[in-house]
Amino acid sequence: MTVENVICSSCNQLMGNGPDEDLAKSVEGLRNYGNLKAGDGDDAPKIIGYRTKNQRFDLLPGGRPEIRPIRPLKFKEGEGGTVVEINASDDKHADLLAHGAAKKLAKKFGRNDEVSVADLREQINSAKRHSLMEPPEIQIRTEIGGYRSQQAMAKATLVLWAKLVGNTEVLERGYDSIRQFIWQQESTSGIEAPTKFDARPLPSFNEIYGSCPCIVWAGSDSKGRVFGYFRLYGMLGWRIDLGHSLDVIDRAICLISNPFNPSSWKLYTEESQPLESTWILIDWDNYTAENDTRLDGVTKLMCELRTRSNELFVDNLVSEALSESGLTVGQIITAQHISFISNFIAKRLVITRLQVERAV
Repeated sequence: MTVENVICSSCNQLMGNGPDEDLAKSVEGLRNYGNLKAGDGDDAPKIIGYRTKNQRFDLLPGGRPEIRPIRPLKFKEGEGGTVVEINASDDKHADLLAHGAAKKLAKKFGRNDEVSVADLREQINSAKRHSLMEPPEIQIRTEIGGYRSQQAMAKATLVLWAKLVGNTEVLERGYDSIRQFIWQQESTSGIEAPTKFDARPLPSFNEIYGSCPCIVWAGSDSKGRVFGYFRLYGMLGWRIDLGHSLDVIDRAICLISNPFNPSSWKLYTEESQPLESTWILIDWDNYTAENDTRLDGVTKLMCELRTRSNELFVDNLVSEALSESGLTVGQIITAQHISFISNFIAKRLVITRLQVERAV
């Protein structure tokens, strides 16, 4: 949702380069794993430069590794002359490296012309071998709800509240403390975050928002106490003490969205709210021994993300198989096509399952 006339562009930019960026980075791994697009439709983030064991790779949306060899091009002098070793992630990458190697060799041998470069490039490519690598072990540590992220949450709820009650209201002295918290640097503020962590299971919602909705809420109680509430992917939430009002009581505004389908969202103002104010404003205890539900929301989200990642893996695998088979749109599928596609998919599934590397 785009908000205008509530926060100026310069302040918004400062928040975007600070707290908002911290919040976005904290869920980058989750969004990559589940291929969760941004609210404006932008693709899920690509994680650059991930490294484990002796491998370096980028993570494409859906947790799909794209190998970035640590030493893609090496030259060694042997008894028979110069040996070129190329380690590439795919044919296109290999051909690019082969061209670079050919140019270096041609210059070294004093044959720096296009014909010589092309001949050397062909010699290098003729020795090319393919192999399917074992999948890398990927572990992404996610820390959600840091001080700066909570500043971003507080800003979001305060901006949402201003959309309902107007700028004049939130410029009153009753909101001074929350504005000070939002703007302070963590290392110098000494201000404790005015928030309360929430891991309670969410109430049921309209199915269009999915099982793990994102929620931004702001409201006041009968005494004029104003609170914000920020819930990430249905799993974890933070209630924020925004201040107090002399004029606005028993009001609420709520923005809810489906992170798996960003086009499914709605802003609730005076109409029936998806979240009862009493549910947010009531005191709660996350850690009762009889009913410890701290991980319910996390478990639900991870199940959803795993399902989406698996579906994306299968989609990519089938698409790659169709492309490699040479099939085009409208072409009749033959028995030979089916055999090639079946073998292509089977090899990759076996290697993925058995965690081995195999030449192909």
